[in-house]
Amino acid sequence: MSVITSWVVNTGQRICNRLCPALAANRALVWLVGVMCWALVIGVTWFGLQYAATFLAVDECLDAGGRFDYQMQQCDF
Repeated sequence: MSVITSWVVNTGQRICNRLCPALAANRALVWLVGVMCWALVIGVTWFGLQYAATFLAVDECLDAGGRFDYQMQQCDF
């Protein structure tokens, strides 16, 4: 079993055990819950990093005395 498979199955198993222990025996459901959980984690992380990158670009521009153009995503002096 690969590391990624282990993470998906273990995550799904833990969530299913907490929410409805009777469904934790359903292997397909455990996989689905694990995949959905990791997809959510990856998605939130991706959008968080995009937001942080934009925030830091704006902050750097304003600190340098410029004006940030949000439509062009660039700093104007």
